[in-house]
Amino acid sequence: MRNLNDRYASATFFQPEHVVKHIHQWCVLPQWVNDCCFWYRSSTPDGELYVYVDPRIPERRVASEAEFTAATGAASQSELVSPDGKSAMYVQGHNLWLHDRISGERRALTSDGVEHFAYGIEQGGTMTSLSDALAGKQLPPAAMWSPDSRYLLTIRVDERAVQDMHLLQVVPDEGLRPRLHTYKLAMAADEHLPILSYWLVDTHNGRVYPTQVPTQTGTGESVFYWSQFGMTIARLWRGDSRVIHLHTQSADQRRIDLYEVDAQSGAAHLVLTESAETPVYLNAFRFNNPNYRVLDSSGDLIWYSEKSGWGQLYLHDLATGALKHRITGGTGVVRDVLHVDEVERWVYFTAGGIEADRNPYYRHLYRARLDGSAQELLTPEDAEHLIAMSPDGSYVVDSYGTLDSPLRTVVRDVRGSVILPLETSDDAELRARGWRPPEAFCAKGRDGKTDIYGVLYRPTHFDPDVRYPVIDMIYGGSQLTVTPRLFPLVTGSPYSEFNLEILLEDFWAPQALSELGFIVVVMDGMGTPYRDRWFHEAALREPGNAGGAEDHVCAIRQLAAERPYMNVSRVGICGHSAGGDNSLKAMLRFPDFFKVGVSSAGSHNIAAYQAGAGLSDMGPDIADFAAMTNEALAHNLQGKLLLIYGDMDENCHPLHTLRVVEALIKADKDFDLLVMPNRNHSFTTAPYFVRRRAEYFLQHL
Repeated sequence: MRNLNDRYASATFFQPEHVVKHIHQWCVLPQWVNDCCFWYRSSTPDGELYVYVDPRIPERRVASEAEFTAATGAASQSELVSPDGKSAMYVQGHNLWLHDRISGERRALTSDGVEHFAYGIEQGGTMTSLSDALAGKQLPPAAMWSPDSRYLLTIRVDERAVQDMHLLQVVPDEGLRPRLHTYKLAMAADEHLPILSYWLVDTHNGRVYPTQVPTQTGTGESVFYWSQFGMTIARLWRGDSRVIHLHTQSADQRRIDLYEVDAQSGAAHLVLTESAETPVYLNAFRFNNPNYRVLDSSGDLIWYSEKSGWGQLYLHDLATGALKHRITGGTGVVRDVLHVDEVERWVYFTAGGIEADRNPYYRHLYRARLDGSAQELLTPEDAEHLIAMSPDGSYVVDSYGTLDSPLRTVVRDVRGSVILPLETSDDAELRARGWRPPEAFCAKGRDGKTDIYGVLYRPTHFDPDVRYPVIDMIYGGSQLTVTPRLFPLVTGSPYSEFNLEILLEDFWAPQALSELGFIVVVMDGMGTPYRDRWFHEAALREPGNAGGAEDHVCAIRQLAAERPYMNVSRVGICGHSAGGDNSLKAMLRFPDFFKVGVSSAGSHNIAAYQAGAGLSDMGPDIADFAAMTNEALAHNLQGKLLLIYGDMDENCHPLHTLRVVEALIKADKDFDLLVMPNRNHSFTTAPYFVRRRAEYFLQHL
């Protein structure tokens, strides 16, 4: 094994911000310039190129940056531009304003918006609301234009009765006195929750009127919420601008209602209801676009449901809500509806777990007839596929690969035929340093029969005759997966500019930690998505097993039985956010197995988290979960524990960690604590945090 200085140097090299410089032609994020043409940035050893693609010819050509970065007529980031490009809407002083982009005139559209009951603003207690405000970041309004650029669909969230939450900035940028920051945050057990309502604005005559869609209480997140993070909103308006289709969700997320809204009157008609004893969602990644589409030509509705135990698509009669038939069938999980060809009667979608003898997490592109008579695989390669479809539905940009094969990007037609190769990733510089991709594995979970998928990272200086300590990097949140499936990204959430940095970090942080002399394991235990409904709901059945910690123990033991270089007498665990909760819970439930833990920014008590997440994860009986919180289990601590939090974290508030601290003190348990001043929830790439986490394992494991 190399000396410690060499290992530190290698670990630094594999930090995400450094290693990405040595990977070329790996990322194609198409930026559409019309219905089918796009450009993207390509990384080469000689620098960055701009590439223009016209699939109709087909043609790929290197272009100048100026072709795509000209600022002529560009809108402010805080403005929402109308489809015809003539107007833009923004929020100012709790009200909506209209910017005439031709004349330059600005005028107020609404006048009665007030603090905590404004127009076009999401609830206050979101993951980044306070950080955005302090940074002066202006977000576009939570709204959507009608296709004819006349109407606006927007929201108001009434938080006037919601209790205040506080963060104390002890070390402000200026002055010595700590600063108190106050915002609204509803917890699951609170009496008063956010109340969300949908409104319409006619920009031609200035009329502002509410829709008759019933208010949504508790979750506070609108159908526009995730657009502020770079995700595309599904179409809500009918093509003629006269009708809107949108859904609401109950506070405990056990019921979804779909409404049809008349744009001129605001009148709403209930089309369809989906309910269950456990949470219901309209996408396997519950924060992504809802998988329902209204067909203008036939008056039908495509609807996503897990009622069979698998996420599938169904066709309903829009007028009555009655089920006509199932569109997709069998096992497997539909991921995203990408396009509907109403003329040829095809729906295009991504899905995983349909193909036999393949990794069920591999995402493929399919199409199916709306009558359910045919289903076709359009991306046959046995690999993970990242799919982007052209706005007109004519072409597909497909980036596909595995952990040990290069990422290839091609353009396909709608039948799946490759019409133009674009890029192939180049990892030669990494392999020259001795790097090899992490090893994919499949082990059995805690029931002895359910497959658990993960990967195992080895250091580049790996010696099979050495006994290495093991570190489990865990994130067991119910909303996404973290196991890498292709080089060089983790793809458990949508692939976009917004989260590209996160996807890189999740892939390379385990390799960097491994370089210090550890075997690092990453896996997705029961309770995570993209499998059948039973698998996803494991944490609801067993609250104490949140994060699938017992699955991790079983899998690591199985791996070590076949790999003598894994020393299971020295196993550590770490995680951030939900992973912070999972890592500590694993130490407290399995103290004889996990000897060292680093828990950062943990959501240790879900009842103290945002109401929507808390009510969905706990259900109506909060008492069942209270007994399984980390503070309730603190007396079980045996190993070495480092707790870390940022004092300006509005996502997982410091109260989560400090309640655990209080419980550990009451139980007379020794532990270590690191506070990151002026840091919000996102500090896992901070060099000081990275070093302290690594050194804690070096010292104690």
